[in-house]
Amino acid sequence: MATYTDANGVKLITTGDEAGTWGSSTNVNLQILDRAANGFESIALSSTTYTLTLSSQPSSAEDGHYKAIKFTGSPGGTCTVTLAQNDKARMYMLLNSTNQALIITQGSGGNVTLEVGKGSIVLADGAGSGAAVTDFTAAVQNVTDLSSPFNVGATSVTTSGAELNLLDGSAAGTIANSKALIYGSSGEVNATTLQIAGTSITATAAELNYVDGVTSAIQTQIDAKQPLGTVAVTVAGGKFVIDGTSQQTVELKPSVTYRFDQSDSSNSNHPLRFSTNDNNSPSAPFTTGVTTAGTPGSAGAYTQVKLEQDAPAVLYYYCSNHSGMGGKAVVRMSDFTASRALISDSGGDIAVSGVTTTELDILDGLTATTAELNIMDGVTATTAEINYVDGVTSAIQTQIDGKQATITGAATTIDDTDLTASRAVISNASGKVAVSAVTDTELGYLDGVTSAVQTQIDGKQATITGAASSITSSNLTALRSLYSDASGKVAASSITATELSYLGGVTSAIQTQLNAKAPIASPTFTGTVTIPGVTVSGGTQNWTATASGTNLTFAYNGVNKMRIDSSGNLTVTGNVTTNGTL
Repeated sequence: MATYTDANGVKLITTGDEAGTWGSSTNVNLQILDRAANGFESIALSSTTYTLTLSSQPSSAEDGHYKAIKFTGSPGGTCTVTLAQNDKARMYMLLNSTNQALIITQGSGGNVTLEVGKGSIVLADGAGSGAAVTDFTAAVQNVTDLSSPFNVGATSVTTSGAELNLLDGSAAGTIANSKALIYGSSGEVNATTLQIAGTSITATAAELNYVDGVTSAIQTQIDAKQPLGTVAVTVAGGKFVIDGTSQQTVELKPSVTYRFDQSDSSNSNHPLRFSTNDNNSPSAPFTTGVTTAGTPGSAGAYTQVKLEQDAPAVLYYYCSNHSGMGGKAVVRMSDFTASRALISDSGGDIAVSGVTTTELDILDGLTATTAELNIMDGVTATTAEINYVDGVTSAIQTQIDGKQATITGAATTIDDTDLTASRAVISNASGKVAVSAVTDTELGYLDGVTSAVQTQIDGKQATITGAASSITSSNLTALRSLYSDASGKVAASSITATELSYLGGVTSAIQTQLNAKAPIASPTFTGTVTIPGVTVSGGTQNWTATASGTNLTFAYNGVNKMRIDSSGNLTVTGNVTTNGTL
């Protein structure tokens, strides 16, 4: 009888066994051996548990026979993959290409966890219910000799052993001699000595911090600055212009060098000098610490001054050749009384008041005079209390005096509660300010009204019941004259607007004018009829009556037949027939 191998269940056929089926069994054996030798398969996982099948007496090659397996799919959570037959020792090359971690297990012994994207060679000891799975790959990676480069995860490591040894003894945040630099948890690095290109840096941390915030090369910025104490001097309108301002008051501090640059051509023939007397007093020049160079108006010309500590409190600069060009130079000889407000004294110079800076801070934003400031000397009001005057535009007391002491009238109804928004405001039965039911939109409908609304409404007809009631939403016949019909309503007549326009220019009743005219057929004339030239047409012949001078001649078809002159004489060319006396 045939038996089966322990590892893969390959059928061992005995002599005389498998009569008629020997070939089929042999083919299954070869398929099993093919998978076990170098077989690879992708298996899609769809749940959190999966058993890798492997029968003890397989009738065909199974998934558990593959030597290499790639797990794919979406298990929906960590998936436990159980190796079938916990009493069979097995070795698999496994790759986790799912989106969840895989736990490879065979029994209650140890398991191997494959993270997403990781692979491993796993050994299952087949120890029965307590079978354990071991990560063979991790075991073989624990070696004492590595060749460069090697991989850590997906990163290739190309460092040498000597370079790695630089980390030995290094501490985070501290620089050790001949060791690699490791930043501390906050990014800090401490060092006893720093060197750049072999040169030790002797600056302290505090000194180095002075460059904190610098945005460009310091020397470049320094080179772009004007030398300390250089004052540009020009002349315009017969006055010295100091740094762009005519006759500007300048401040001079003892022990500081000030160079008044007079190289601009406008300074020609205007030497700048100093005096202890009022402006433009060459009779009392001040020369201590004052030096000059060059010719004013030429390159390199300047007047330079460096005052001593005992210099006068006020000096004046002037032109030694022309009067009225200079101004004042205030000298700060010594420190002022500490923490006091500065004022201008009667001479317009800076002086110290009795008001402290604390008291002055209370007045931040005010425009009070010196006398008014001195009134505040000793005031202890808080900043919050003083801030209540923020935004005041005129004397507070004057404004207070102009207000009612207590509101006792209509406005007493207005307290700290807001009125209903967007309503018309009225005086109620008590004469107090109140909100009506009328909205501001409704109130806006009164805009443009020129007289009492009710009076205007009363003057309108409530409903049109007369002639215009015939005019509805339908249009009248276009371009017709209008008349009042039998019902007294407005209607369109058959007379067009064009026909109606023929009445234009009529000055009296048309029928009366027509009645005064003779008809065309058988007209009857009364009174004297004057015919300056008449053509009478009828039948097939034409009679013509022609007035010429004092004669009236009648012609028939152009032949004169009869003439009447102004004496009443009648001349005819033919016979005269009468029915009466001739």
